[in-house]
Amino acid sequence: MRFLLIRPDIKEIHLDTRDSTERLGDLHQPLGLLYLGTSLQNCGAEVKICDEIVEDDPFAFIEEFKPEYLGITVTTPMFERTIQIVKFAKERGIKVILGGPHITPQPEKTLQESGADAVCYGEGETTIVEWITKPPSEVLGIAYMENGNVKLNPPRPLAEDLDAIPIPDRNLLNIKKYLNDEEFGWPLRKGRQVFRIFSSRGCPFQCTFCASWRTFGRKIRFRSAANLLEEIKLSLEKFDVNHFMFIDDTLTEDRKRLREICEGMKKIGNIYWSCYSRVGLSLEELTLMKESGCELIGFGVEHGSPKVLKLIKKAITREKVEETFKLVKKAGIPSKAFFMVGLPGEDEEEFKISLDFAKKLNAPFVWISILIPLPGTEIYENYQSSSDFLAEVNRLSYFHTDNPVISKRHAKFIREYYLRPGYLLNLLYYRGFRYWGIFWKMAQAYLRYKKHERKKNESSTS
Repeated sequence: MRFLLIRPDIKEIHLDTRDSTERLGDLHQPLGLLYLGTSLQNCGAEVKICDEIVEDDPFAFIEEFKPEYLGITVTTPMFERTIQIVKFAKERGIKVILGGPHITPQPEKTLQESGADAVCYGEGETTIVEWITKPPSEVLGIAYMENGNVKLNPPRPLAEDLDAIPIPDRNLLNIKKYLNDEEFGWPLRKGRQVFRIFSSRGCPFQCTFCASWRTFGRKIRFRSAANLLEEIKLSLEKFDVNHFMFIDDTLTEDRKRLREICEGMKKIGNIYWSCYSRVGLSLEELTLMKESGCELIGFGVEHGSPKVLKLIKKAITREKVEETFKLVKKAGIPSKAFFMVGLPGEDEEEFKISLDFAKKLNAPFVWISILIPLPGTEIYENYQSSSDFLAEVNRLSYFHTDNPVISKRHAKFIREYYLRPGYLLNLLYYRGFRYWGIFWKMAQAYLRYKKHERKKNESSTS
């Protein structure tokens, strides 16, 4: 059995950034496809991964590899691109299954719109193997076409023992293509390769803009510290990689396990890593993280207005955010704050409160995006009655909107946050003069991207 897995991308999105910087943090390995590919290999399939983010050509892959089966991971901005690939594959008699965050909230709808044979909703490691080894009616967690009709099977129970899921086989990729991967949008120090790692699945929090719980559930399921450390050791032995990015939101939720992981990495030695976390870590925990090689922590602040934070059910306070950022600085770990523009309840006054709060935190790295109401989120459900719903959902970037008010706020946030002496000094303190040059390149890339978007909008309206 030949099985091709694809992560689609749209080159037009990166037209002005792909060659002008070190790709602004999107050269990450497709970890979800690695898990699926490893599961398929273990059942005897011949597997290849095609990743458009690193310039792989899916049409050439299909023609040369001639797969019997094709799987595509789908995000909302890439759905139209996915439909193109599905059409090409179906014309050649290939069976196609789709999965990913765009599918799980609306499997029947996306199946009909895509032209695929089936879609997988929920976790996919077992589902994708059963899809090629069992009749579709017996496979939990899929929707499929039968005689022109959509059939929706019951959901697959979530995997309880994450340690039983095979560690992903990185040999499925040409990892040299990912050498310029980055930490949350900033280039790694020279000479480093990074592997991204999931340490847990599921999230108990109720943030209205997030849909990850649709795939992974509300209950957190953790990999054991021993299992996680095994993957780190294998990465060192097989690939000489010692830099890791934990990409799940809940690495730090189990504090006992966090200590075990940190102590284990200290024993291995020469490990560098970064992660996401909610605010609320203690100085003791942060110090241990620093001692074990932690070089960056990203916090989802989202907004500085207490009113907006309450509306999006973030379950954090400004006071706790400020306290955490002070402790992170005291521990000597660079921090990154994630903010969004255009959240529910944001008027000009609330926007100013958020911008002023970001300046007060003065994190060395900040990610400022525009809200996209993703399928499966509470915000998506609320937006469906809005006149600009379709335009917002189908937008292909977190950094562009046709809404002139939100676009103006986003540009102002970027301009006023970054173009401050306090920010530039902070950047110099944490990363050195080289990053001033990278900052300038990123600014130029951003301006070219905005110019490209304006031209595209002008041509579409003329």
